[in-house]
Amino acid sequence: MTRDQKLLIIWCTAAAIVLGVVATLFSSRGSELDAARTKATGLHREYLTLYPDAGVPASESLAVGERLRDHQEQARTDAERDLVGVLPEDYQRSDVTEASSRMRADLGALKQRAERQKIALPASLPFESSGFDQTKVSLQLAQLYLYKQVLDLCMDAGITRVSTVKEGKCHRDASGVYAVLTCEFAIDGNFEALSQVINGLRAKHAIGLGVRDLKLSQGAQSGQCSLTASLLTANNPQWKLEAEGAPAKAAGVPGTPPRRRSALSGGG
Repeated sequence: MTRDQKLLIIWCTAAAIVLGVVATLFSSRGSELDAARTKATGLHREYLTLYPDAGVPASESLAVGERLRDHQEQARTDAERDLVGVLPEDYQRSDVTEASSRMRADLGALKQRAERQKIALPASLPFESSGFDQTKVSLQLAQLYLYKQVLDLCMDAGITRVSTVKEGKCHRDASGVYAVLTCEFAIDGNFEALSQVINGLRAKHAIGLGVRDLKLSQGAQSGQCSLTASLLTANNPQWKLEAEGAPAKAAGVPGTPPRRRSALSGGG
């Protein structure tokens, strides 16, 4: 074998090795290339659907996005106006003295009205005997507002007895923008009166009132209703509420304050 033949064999062998390596690389990356090609084809098809013909300038596309954002903000504002209650100023206090004065006035008015209408109330209503806690006064004042509204509805409906008024659980939504306060009630009355209470709560959605739970039963002389009433309002950071369903935090571990996205005032 001549020298030239030997060189030719060496170069052919090297070329074959290189081609083998290239073929191996292409075969190993083939599935990835097919997936990327399929994804690119799908994205191109979506783009042609959204922006036919030659497409649109970036500035015009941005304007469309901004309009959609504005519409979303307006829809949220409308929903807040229709469903989220705003606490009256007298119920946004954080001073115990001012809050206690509000409570005395409210409970006095409720008991006088109950006496006139011969409606039995519990011997003690929430916060009446214990007073307000300085660290929770703003939250407790909001709960006072909630149960006063419900008791007024009960008296408007002509129920005969309120056997239970108890503070319920309170929580915020995942974003930290809204809060849900609850209070538990047990009331007695005829069917018409109980129906009027439920319908009254439904009619009060505009100020944030609602029903979270409801149980009806027939007593010996009248109907009985156990319900959990709720108040949907702006979350006040002072309340330090947990998100619904969130696991309890270990003592001493500070939480991350929620990011507020709403202009709705919660007071404080």
